[in-house]
Amino acid sequence: MLTIDLTTDIALTKTAKKIAESLAKISDSYKAAVDGLIHEDQANINIASNQYLELVTYYSDIKNNLFKAIKKSKLNQKQTAQLYILSNDLMQDILQSLGYIINAVDKHVKNAHKPLTGNQVETIQKIKIEVITYLANIANSLDIHDYDDLADIRISKRSVFDNIEKALSLQVEGIARKEYGFKNTDIFLNLLLETKDLVAISVRFSKLLHRLVKGESPLGNR
Repeated sequence: MLTIDLTTDIALTKTAKKIAESLAKISDSYKAAVDGLIHEDQANINIASNQYLELVTYYSDIKNNLFKAIKKSKLNQKQTAQLYILSNDLMQDILQSLGYIINAVDKHVKNAHKPLTGNQVETIQKIKIEVITYLANIANSLDIHDYDDLADIRISKRSVFDNIEKALSLQVEGIARKEYGFKNTDIFLNLLLETKDLVAISVRFSKLLHRLVKGESPLGNR
């Protein structure tokens, strides 16, 4: 049975490391899903799905055991309880986006819909590499408990967003020129928009831990 320790120092260190490990697995799952779509490779999609389900199971256990841990905790441990609640909530949001991506890719490949065009593959490959690097940088900052300088992470996030925006624009232009059908547009937009959400949420872990380390409100300025 999963146990949750609400002792502040232990919880901060343990949570940061576990989130770092989870982001690495999310990155691997995301890569496998994108590669599965690009190469129409069901084996890669299955790998992505299995990694995703492992994370869903783990964080469901966290959620199920958190209430019991809070009931047994002391009042001076309430900030740590908030850490678990908020970090688990963020993880649920990321896993939702990852799940949407995997399901969309799986459905597209299983139904033998037309593969992405060469330009789309080039675009999504570039975004994939940026996302993997971005998640690795966040995981590293969590692993070494360095939350002070998030400037590089913010620059990476902006670059991913810029490339997603460009890809969306090109897709709209292609639709107008009748270059892309509905199924192509559906999978491509799903992938871009859910990637955007996954990227947007990921950096919030560093922000959350940074605020707690400094003794601030976990929700930031209100």
